[in-house]
Amino acid sequence: MNFFFLYIMISFFSQNARGLPTEIKMRGILGNKANVLFLQETKWDCGSMIKVKSLWRGPVFYNNGQGLAGGVAILVREGVFDEINCLYKDDEGRLLVVEGLKGDRRYRLINIYAPNKVMERKRVFGEVGRWCNNETIMMGDFNVILTSDDVSGASRFFPDSSRSLIFKLLKEKNMEPCVDPIPMMNSHPRYAVLGVCREKGGDRAAESL
Repeated sequence: MNFFFLYIMISFFSQNARGLPTEIKMRGILGNKANVLFLQETKWDCGSMIKVKSLWRGPVFYNNGQGLAGGVAILVREGVFDEINCLYKDDEGRLLVVEGLKGDRRYRLINIYAPNKVMERKRVFGEVGRWCNNETIMMGDFNVILTSDDVSGASRFFPDSSRSLIFKLLKEKNMEPCVDPIPMMNSHPRYAVLGVCREKGGDRAAESL
């Protein structure tokens, strides 16, 4: 599932890569025209990271972690931000937080790959909350369907206690979902943009690819 998002005139792209073991697959994803890429399940080793940095023009932030999550990464094209730095990486390779300065404003970018198990997912959602501020864009694979309207085909909408944490987070941090409650055509709600800061007069558009 791919998701493209335009905000503050910067384009963002999110994808669960399910591993980027070969240069061919790397080139396929890194060839996306977006300004910022959010990747989940990168499964990079040292050789992979060297190759990615040789193919990408701009800062590469990654969190391979020590667990089985597979890692997350945020790639930013050269010149998009005046400066950008990593703020936080968790130990499992599920959460990555970077902050970019553009003009006189700082934007916080959060990439999340939530666990499959509910209790572990709730822990990660609780952890990510402390990194959200009024200038946050959070994308990733959240591993939970937000509303019954998002269910299609043979899928079912099961009770999930982690779901309430998402809505609580959005409300407390003054964020708004970009695809909820109406999912975009061909998009899967567990992969899309979860929320961005509310901003008067903000220029924003989103499109499923």
